[in-house]
Amino acid sequence: MARTKDPMAFLYSLPKADFKVEVINDRWTGTGECAVRITHLPSGAVGECDEERRQPLNKRRAFERLTETEAYRKWHMQQAIQKLGKG
Repeated sequence: MARTKDPMAFLYSLPKADFKVEVINDRWTGTGECAVRITHLPSGAVGECDEERRQPLNKRRAFERLTETEAYRKWHMQQAIQKLGKG
């Protein structure tokens, strides 16, 4: 996979139905911090982040962590092999 300047650009090319995004707001502390968990349904890979105070940053990091998992990489490789076989 070719690297792009924006790691989230690849996310936009994938079907949204393949992902489950969960956002957990921490309203009890009054900080407004948001934890984000993204699950890639076809591979079962999960990326989580709760380190930043802003949801967009947590979402970006959660997706980056998801794409670094072994389960996601195996699924991605299988998809690439299938495309080569069809072409």
